[in-house]
Amino acid sequence: MMITISGPPGSGKSTAAELLAERTSFDLISAGKRFREMASRRNLTLSQFGLLAKEDFSIDRELDEYVVRTVKDLVQDGKSAVVDGRLTGIMLKKEGVKSLRVWIDCPLEVRAERVADRDEKELSQARRDIVEREALEAERYQSIYQVNLRDPHVYDLVVDSSSESPDEIVDIILEKMEEFGDW
Repeated sequence: MMITISGPPGSGKSTAAELLAERTSFDLISAGKRFREMASRRNLTLSQFGLLAKEDFSIDRELDEYVVRTVKDLVQDGKSAVVDGRLTGIMLKKEGVKSLRVWIDCPLEVRAERVADRDEKELSQARRDIVEREALEAERYQSIYQVNLRDPHVYDLVVDSSSESPDEIVDIILEKMEEFGDW
């Protein structure tokens, strides 16, 4: 079984993905972690690398090919995984990989508070960074894939993380997994 967890920056998607992988003993594939590794190899900040990715579509394609290839290898081996990343639900759907697609959402102000705490920055700066990053990503994904990340029709489950703890979010996902059955 493949479960994709997507959502905007600061929504709690990575926290939920890590906790879900831990509770299910599924493998964890993180597109965000891979993106950060790619930026680090080039000695660039995430913002700098994001700007580069806006001009160089091969960066996103490399990342997406890595995720899809890794998932397909796991499927072939009969393994299950939690796949954490902004585009993972859309990518696996396009590739015909059966998955439970989850979108974790949260209001901007709550996300900004989380990012400010996590990254030890001013709330106003965190808010600006999120807005800038989301605009940049939306433009990139529209240019490369002609997709709207926030289209709710792509996802099997949408959860608002502002009113649920990470454990409660995982419980909701586990309930949905039971509905989907074992495939």
